[in-house]
Amino acid sequence: MPAPRAIAIPHLLDQAAACSYQGYLLANMAVYQTRAWFLREYGYLTDNPHIGELLSKHYWEPGNSVSHSDTLLSLTGEGFSGQYLADFCNRSVNEAWEEAQAVMVAAQARDIPRVQSLHAKIRAVHGAETIASNEESDQAMYSTFEQWIEARYN
Repeated sequence: MPAPRAIAIPHLLDQAAACSYQGYLLANMAVYQTRAWFLREYGYLTDNPHIGELLSKHYWEPGNSVSHSDTLLSLTGEGFSGQYLADFCNRSVNEAWEEAQAVMVAAQARDIPRVQSLHAKIRAVHGAETIASNEESDQAMYSTFEQWIEARYN
């Protein structure tokens, strides 16, 4: 899992940018609060069929007709809080590692239906170079992409 954006924010070059960075921080606080709720309710995030439906109902459909805190209250039952992002950021390296290991073990134990095809045109692109596509098949795309990574980074 990548570091939270709040930690990776570059130094502000002028005061005009301050409000947008504050917005990123507030959004990250809401993301971590939402993640924590889904983890408490369902125990996992990846391939969770409830997430899209509930985000749509509580966050996307109301849009700007309700406050930021009210969207969180609608889904999680609690108002806006920075505690979840703070807890995530304050984990020790060992705690983060143990948590990641537990998530991987739980994912392997879960029966996840595998999608045979996304029915989408997919291209992996690096600059102007098309690395791989699923024009032939998804499996061919995976193989070509893996070969590109191996050749470039090993």
